[in-house]
Amino acid sequence: MTVAMVEVLSEINKMTDIEKLRTINLRICDRIRELRIREANSINWYIGQKVRLKPKHQNSRPFNKIGIVEKVNSVRLKVRFDKEPLVWNIPKTMLETVD
Repeated sequence: MTVAMVEVLSEINKMTDIEKLRTINLRICDRIRELRIREANSINWYIGQKVRLKPKHQNSRPFNKIGIVEKVNSVRLKVRFDKEPLVWNIPKTMLETVD
């Protein structure tokens, strides 16, 4: 940890105002969401690309399968897994590309 981070955490530990802590928590969650979306949009998604769920989402269906992108939307991808008739509408932030 950097010195600045230790100082920030120390200040947070001293705080007793619940509303201020909630505000800090909400801003942290917003920033995490922004970074996840930026990372997902940095990938050049295209039709026919092989994808799978990220490891932290492997408990979601479809488990540990490789899918093919059928449609690219602004936030989500339509993905078909293992030639199933069902097409999944999955957020880009939950997927990773397969080489």
